[in-house]
Amino acid sequence: KNYLDSIEQSIYDKYLILLRTIKSENVTASKLKRFVFIGEETVKKISLVEVINDYTDYFRQQVEKKERSKGSLEKYLRMVEVVKQFIMLKYKKSDIEFDAVNRQFVYDLDYFLRFERVHNGKKGLANNTAVKYMRNISAMLNYAKKRGVINDNPFENYDGKLADVDTVFLTLDELK
Repeated sequence: KNYLDSIEQSIYDKYLILLRTIKSENVTASKLKRFVFIGEETVKKISLVEVINDYTDYFRQQVEKKERSKGSLEKYLRMVEVVKQFIMLKYKKSDIEFDAVNRQFVYDLDYFLRFERVHNGKKGLANNTAVKYMRNISAMLNYAKKRGVINDNPFENYDGKLADVDTVFLTLDELK
């Protein structure tokens, strides 16, 4: 009985892998059979851009229901474009498989934001802007992790800190 339990568990583990890697397709018995017994991996692996686009689609629906702000959606959409730009510069591709997103990717993206990203003619973003971008993408990946689309969020150990900023408020006279 122990042997049969181990086979059952192994098949179930393979089934879970297929669930995470097949995007918008059903895991059929024949696909599972080919994957378990033949080792045939004809499954489409999920990409980073697909994961973050799923989040922005979900966020867009929240905006339509007035649960989230349009301005926040615009920030996430801008982050998608920044990630695409980074992938194109670093990997010479429009997208990468999510499996390639690791801690090195996280810190390479952080470096890109801080020192290479050109915005309004200026090279490199300020600390707080870079940290907020990194937190936004982490939120996108947390959503995918909660849904079981991905196993891990490589951004969850990102240790960027927001710097304290002295906020200067305008006086009533300055507002006039």
